Amino acid sequence: MIRTRGRSWIVFVISLLLILWNGPSSFASERLTESQLPPYENRLVVLRAQADLQARNSQPVHHMRDLQRRHRSVVFDLKNAVANSQSPLIETINALQAEGEILSYRPFFIVNVIAVRGTAHAFDLLAAMPGVDRVEPDYEITFVRPDVEPVRGQRTLDDAEAGLGLRSIRAPEVWAMGITGAGIIVSTFDSGVNGTHPALTTHWRGNCGHPYSECWLDLAGSTTTPTDAVGHGSQTMGILCGMVERDTVGVAWGAQFIAARIGMSSSPTIVSTAIEAFEWAIDPDGNPETFEDIPRVLSCSWGLESSSIQPCYTIFNTALDNCEAAGISIFWAAGNEGEMGEQTIRIPADRAVTATNSFAVGAYNNTTGSIYSKSSRGPSPCSPDPALQIKPELVAPGCSIRSTCLGTTYALGTGTSFAAPHAAGTAALMLEANPLLTPDSLKKIMLLTAVDLGVDGEDNTYGYGQIDAYAAVMGALGGIGWVSGQVSDVYGFNLAAVVTIAGNPQWCKCDSNGFFTLPVPAQWPFVLQIHSPTYDTTRIPLSILPGDTLSLEVILNLSSTCGLLRGTVTTCLGQSGAGSQVWVSDPAIPVCEADANGFFHTTLHAGTYSVHASNGYCAEGIVPAIEVYGRGATDIEIILPVNPSHLCSNRDSYGYQVCDDYDPGGPVYKWKEIVPSAGGKGIIHNLSNDAAAALAAPFPIRFYGVTRNRLYLNSNGNASFINPFLEYTNTTLPRGMAPVIYPFWDDLCDNLGGDICSYYEPAEAAFILEWKNVPRYDGQGNETFQLVIYDPAVYPTTTGDAVLECRYEELSEKNGCTVGIEGLSGTGSLQYAYNGAYPAHANPIQNGRAIRFTAGDRLPGTPHLELLNPVLDLSAAAGVTVDTAIVIRNTGTAPAGFAANIVGEIIGNYSWTSSRLTGGPAYQFTDISGLGVNLGIARDDTTTDTQILPWLFPMYGRYFDRLVVCSNGYLSFVSWNNDRSWNPNPLSDQHDPYYLLSPYWVDLDITSGGAVLKYYDAAQNRFIIQWNQIRRYHESGANTFQTILYPDGMIEFVYAAMSTPLNNGTVGVKGKNAAEVVQLAYCQAFLQSNTLVRFYCPDTASVRCTMQDHQQGVIGGQDSLRIPLKIQNRTLSFGERSWPIGIRSTDPQSPELLVQVNMQSMPAADNLHLLIIPDVDGIRLIWDRVPAPRYCVYSGASLDAPLDYREASVTDTFITLPYQDRHIRFFDVRLCDEP
Repeated sequence: MIRTRGRSWIVFVISLLLILWNGPSSFASERLTESQLPPYENRLVVLRAQADLQARNSQPVHHMRDLQRRHRSVVFDLKNAVANSQSPLIETINALQAEGEILSYRPFFIVNVIAVRGTAHAFDLLAAMPGVDRVEPDYEITFVRPDVEPVRGQRTLDDAEAGLGLRSIRAPEVWAMGITGAGIIVSTFDSGVNGTHPALTTHWRGNCGHPYSECWLDLAGSTTTPTDAVGHGSQTMGILCGMVERDTVGVAWGAQFIAARIGMSSSPTIVSTAIEAFEWAIDPDGNPETFEDIPRVLSCSWGLESSSIQPCYTIFNTALDNCEAAGISIFWAAGNEGEMGEQTIRIPADRAVTATNSFAVGAYNNTTGSIYSKSSRGPSPCSPDPALQIKPELVAPGCSIRSTCLGTTYALGTGTSFAAPHAAGTAALMLEANPLLTPDSLKKIMLLTAVDLGVDGEDNTYGYGQIDAYAAVMGALGGIGWVSGQVSDVYGFNLAAVVTIAGNPQWCKCDSNGFFTLPVPAQWPFVLQIHSPTYDTTRIPLSILPGDTLSLEVILNLSSTCGLLRGTVTTCLGQSGAGSQVWVSDPAIPVCEADANGFFHTTLHAGTYSVHASNGYCAEGIVPAIEVYGRGATDIEIILPVNPSHLCSNRDSYGYQVCDDYDPGGPVYKWKEIVPSAGGKGIIHNLSNDAAAALAAPFPIRFYGVTRNRLYLNSNGNASFINPFLEYTNTTLPRGMAPVIYPFWDDLCDNLGGDICSYYEPAEAAFILEWKNVPRYDGQGNETFQLVIYDPAVYPTTTGDAVLECRYEELSEKNGCTVGIEGLSGTGSLQYAYNGAYPAHANPIQNGRAIRFTAGDRLPGTPHLELLNPVLDLSAAAGVTVDTAIVIRNTGTAPAGFAANIVGEIIGNYSWTSSRLTGGPAYQFTDISGLGVNLGIARDDTTTDTQILPWLFPMYGRYFDRLVVCSNGYLSFVSWNNDRSWNPNPLSDQHDPYYLLSPYWVDLDITSGGAVLKYYDAAQNRFIIQWNQIRRYHESGANTFQTILYPDGMIEFVYAAMSTPLNNGTVGVKGKNAAEVVQLAYCQAFLQSNTLVRFYCPDTASVRCTMQDHQQGVIGGQDSLRIPLKIQNRTLSFGERSWPIGIRSTDPQSPELLVQVNMQSMPAADNLHLLIIPDVDGIRLIWDRVPAPRYCVYSGASLDAPLDYREASVTDTFITLPYQDRHIRFFDVRLCDEP
């Protein structure tokens, strides 16, 4: 396979060359000018094969020979790695160059890349070649732009202002040790170096007897000595190593430098130029055997701006790793884009693979003691590890830094360009102290000895902190050790103390448990100082060996003028005051927080204090006149008093009380979404402005001592009984109107948007009314809230009244509404809020608030439901129906509301048929005028009170146990509208009534005679409503018709005697929306006398499980209930079906139960005529064949016990079984479907 691929490659190359070289051979040697050829652009061709030398950094170094060998192997390995992979590509490039598609190219070995200037067509061809990973732009790079101010003259070492940066990193203390960077070569890649400046000329290695080509690389010109036309590079080099007698500007002024000019302000610098400089630096003399010619330190104050290129640009990564593997420590200016915010570190300083590569240095202002405002910040986006994302690595002086410039001048520069050479110069000092340091170990020492700034620990502004050259050199000389420990006081309390080294700036802070770890230079004696406010400072003389860790346990003594205050906080609920805030009367003393047990402690100066505590719930607790003694401990207990706003209200004259979710025993906010567009199951009542919908209560609602079976859902944020309440201007309570519940009475307008919905949730025994995103009439926002009315049968109170709850999900205007309740005039009222004013007990309404109104007290007790038969295993042959039941027991002491449903069962839409259609049902009319109960409708356009059904009636997935009947020829299970009841609408209109049965919705006039009757036909288990002898308004002919309900959901409209014309009404059924509608007629000629119309849900399932009654309801405490099931196997001859039945309830311990109903279908097999024949070979059994996949043979020793030993499972109708030791065996053959 490899050879085949190789042959394919050869053919490809030859073909390509033939295509390119289709002219005379002499053409290849011709060179056209760039203006004669297509547009050229600079790109980098990146090859897939890259040398991986990172492991070299971890190799041990014991002698300079180790560094020399490593350098040699790195250079050789890099050159060998590219030789084979670049050769085929260079052949193609040469061919394209001959054709004029490529103007020039430059291969590299420091990274396997070829820089090419060519056409887009050429790059397309190169990108498709084997071994090429990608072709990408040769981006421009820029120097980190500093702020520069010229200065004149020299300064002395005693000049405090000019030397502040050098002194802040403690460089003079290193020079005093005789360490100046001597013997170390440093370098910069920049705008050049002013090689004639007095402070630099003696430091250039080219002036010390070495060839200029090893000491100077001019990639922006053709000079042979260091040159700088800009000044930026001269400043950075001056900070690195500049000095004349009595004028030191450089950190490592004993070092020599080499440098590369990679750009000038007049011409752009591109990535390939920088790569060429890295390749030169790794082997300046071109001899991999030599090591003394390479720079040990490189400072780079340039990069790609992260705002102009995709972050984490990777082209430099391999080159940088290879340089450091060869022994060059590289430092990067972080960038001056910090005013743009986070993630502004320049590329490649943003790289984050280890803690030390792409070492970014930020700029610190030693005059102000803060970060330079433009210094770029982290985090880096280039690592998933949060620890590696932190950038920069550290900071160094970068503001008003005096350094060499053009000519013989000096300049003050500000920016991270001048911070990076401080770090690089420190590295040179460290290398003089210990030349065997690798780049990785050198940088780690620098980080560990930095002085922490800003927030405790490493951060994205200061990194590890500011460089400390003295500590870093000491670490380089003797290595690093660690001091760790825990600090506490004599009472055993852990202290967040500060740990320092006497005479040194290094420090750390203990964590909340008193633990600390501090790196220190090894092999030098030092004094550890531990200090915490109000405690005596402890000093411990120590010394440590490299790599060792000293573990200490430090106990601090209180100062003679300070004492300890400690104690516990107990809440107003008698619970632990965990998290409570505790403070004293002196505002200068910090607040402390009680722990999980309510315990607190703090140290104070001796004196008398008032001690305060609060947990944000109870009222503030105050203990006055507490005396604290020097070096003593004072113990107190703080009990938080009850907050008046966290108490329920006083009761009104009837006995209602309101509690909010802050009150002990108050409601817990829980939003139950019912709006269909948000996933709920509610009914949308599209109300016009200042309108109401009349609703049938799903259970009797007792309110202020009167039981109601209907209520009005009003658009302006309230619900009323007796009559609609349409007033839009809210007032204080009592208002003196009909009994009203005001969850949020304000001027709202449903026809401007939003939804007003209702829904009965039987599993919570709750009737929920929701205003969802209903606009305010003034246009100043939308309001979302709910009123929840709980079934008194499930949530009983001492008065028998319903518990009411208001929930607030999202409010825009909270200070313009009325919240409360009122009964009939004189019976009582309770106001919670009015236009932002609240009584003392109330907490302002806000998003996530719940308030509850309760009359009397809630009766004690908790329901607990259990299933007596959680699994039902049944069998039924085809054509057989099995009746069974689920039995639920309430072992608790309170009633429970519940709802059962067959999981996954989908009840489809209604279909219809008629006695006038072929195959339809026969017409049959049972007149109930002499049997039924008159519903008492005497007024025109009137709807009855709720009528109780003998069973739960299923319709569109819901179950109803009551309905209301309108005189105008319809009935509804949930709602109606008296204002529009005489005017029939299309059933697709999204208006009340919903869950509607409309045999003949038309304007009937019952005041002209007739009656509306009801009758339960127990013999046929059906419920009948009959409109009897009722005329249409202003017409003479009477109409008699019926609606008949059946417990399985079937509906019949029966028309006995109808007067013409009959093209003026609405006929059909309607659920909760337009998708649940079957309309047979709207003002059309459809009806006739002596006609029966039947609505049914088609059911073609081969098997069906249905609940016959008690699909929802209430189970009393210590009571049980039976849910009858009917299992119909219509056509399934063999197999199994399962139905999970979920039961949701108000049981707080088991809100959901599951019943598993399994039905095994088998053919009737009462007698298989089993024949048993003893034979020579065994007992032979033979039986009749029936439609079954398998037969299972069982045996036993007695007919008095089950025959439960399974002998075999076969598909044939015979089997021979071996004899056994038992003298008597009984056999049975059963149908089965498993082997």
